[in-house]
Amino acid sequence: MKYFIILLVALLGTGCVYSDKKNVIVSSLPDFSTDNKTVNYKGDIPNSVAILPFYAKNKEASLIVTNSFYSNFSKLPYNDVELSTIRDIHKEDFNITTPKSKLNKVCEEIGVDGLVYGDVQNFDKLYLGFYSEVSVGAKINFYNCNNNTNIWSFEDTAKKRQGGISTTPWGIVMTAIVSAYNLKKVQVYRASEDLFRDIVKSIPHAKYNIKDTVDQPTFIYHSGMKKEQFGIGETIDIKVAAAKNLKIIARITGIKDSVVLKETTDGIYIGKYKVKPHNNTNGYLQLKIISNTASGQFYDYISKINIDTTAPKKADITVVYSDKIYIKVNSDEEISLYQLEKLENNKFIPFKSSNKNEFILPVTNETLTLRALLKDKANNISVPSEALKVFLYSDNKIAKSNIYANDNVISSIVRINKNITLDKLYIAKDGYLILMPNTKVSIKILKNDGVLNIINSELNTKSLIVNGDIKISNSQINSSGYGIDLKNSSDATINDSVIKSKYTAIKMIDASRADIKNTKLLSNDVFSDIMISGNAKAKIQNCEFSTTNIADVVSNSSNKSTLIGNGIVQGPIDVKK
Repeated sequence: MKYFIILLVALLGTGCVYSDKKNVIVSSLPDFSTDNKTVNYKGDIPNSVAILPFYAKNKEASLIVTNSFYSNFSKLPYNDVELSTIRDIHKEDFNITTPKSKLNKVCEEIGVDGLVYGDVQNFDKLYLGFYSEVSVGAKINFYNCNNNTNIWSFEDTAKKRQGGISTTPWGIVMTAIVSAYNLKKVQVYRASEDLFRDIVKSIPHAKYNIKDTVDQPTFIYHSGMKKEQFGIGETIDIKVAAAKNLKIIARITGIKDSVVLKETTDGIYIGKYKVKPHNNTNGYLQLKIISNTASGQFYDYISKINIDTTAPKKADITVVYSDKIYIKVNSDEEISLYQLEKLENNKFIPFKSSNKNEFILPVTNETLTLRALLKDKANNISVPSEALKVFLYSDNKIAKSNIYANDNVISSIVRINKNITLDKLYIAKDGYLILMPNTKVSIKILKNDGVLNIINSELNTKSLIVNGDIKISNSQINSSGYGIDLKNSSDATINDSVIKSKYTAIKMIDASRADIKNTKLLSNDVFSDIMISGNAKAKIQNCEFSTTNIADVVSNSSNKSTLIGNGIVQGPIDVKK
């Protein structure tokens, strides 16, 4: 214990501040100074500089150290961008290992030719009762975007220590109090200030004082103040009121192109920026103002300019049949116009337009082939969806067929919109049957060679044989035999539904195909819920199966099916979790 106290007495001072090391590197460019003497400006030193928030795992550490460095750096003769502007433009982190390509991109986006960036390497507090220590350290580079070099580098740590050993009780108490005070946040600020107060004097700078800038404009206007978004070909108007006989260059942060404003009358400067393809930004208007004796840069960071020239992603169409027919365009894009086009004479022509993604069509005896056109904010980039047939028929009568021994037959487009019970029903190859929402239909034997569309309804049957197409969404099939028996080249699309059956819920043979998603397949068959044979093929995704099966999906097909999610399989089936 005695040796420990002696060691502390030797090492500790009361209230001292010191720096462990100084490691400052200035590039060997001509006429540079590291002792605060000015040098001739030859274009090798940046004119305008942005200080990127220093990287730290602790956000408070980044804020304190960055602010301390900026308060000292801002005294140097540089055109520096306000930290609040930088933080608003860039939310991402930058550190000492950030590649030059990314740094150059940031220079273009902000509109500067120099960057200061780095890491907070120490931001620590140590408290041992009668001794405390606060340390703040950083590693920093000053990067010149004009020649892709670091013209200044710095690495150092500042520490503030308080404490010591006293021989009197009162001294011990006071030492503990002073030691505890050293841990307050104000001491962290002081350590950070001590780190940068003198070291910034070693940063090279130009002879004439760039900080002697022209006066700020008295008025700045751009049309982004009134318009939320611009697209290709649109024009952004810019107007500035300032002193006479200036050269004013305007650009939008994030876009390389600039516009020279023209002085139309004394002190009034106007210009237009025309949006080009691939110019995308949510930036600010930046003005570079040059006179015969000085220059300066100014930002309008009150109103952002949003330019989006990217094409919207392709959407799809959902048709909801009820008392009216609703066409819903499914898209996550923020666009200005949804347009339906219909096919006439092998050509799509405008049909309906809206700024909403839903269209209501009347029930008529007509079939339309429609597609949705998404147009961006500027209405000059359009992306069409895939075409879809929409059946507007109001006929809900089922004919009697002489061919099928007076069985009920569907040979055209029929919509069932009320609860009915039939013994037999046949959908011919040219027939299309739609079971409308909220209907309950019982058909003992149902054979489909055409199209059967079941929408948010319930079908009770003993035998459902499909040689054509079947589409089921948000519905329930109850069968006392096989659930759905797919044959030949039939095609099934089943989404968000329930199929309950005595035997296998879905039986597939020949060249049938099925796409089944988010569906409960509940059969009493002890062997499987889905049986695949011949060269049939199914894609089964996120489905729920019976718990009594030996296997949920069984296949001996020559084609490999796919099961995505959980399930027990047997045969050539690709299982993806």
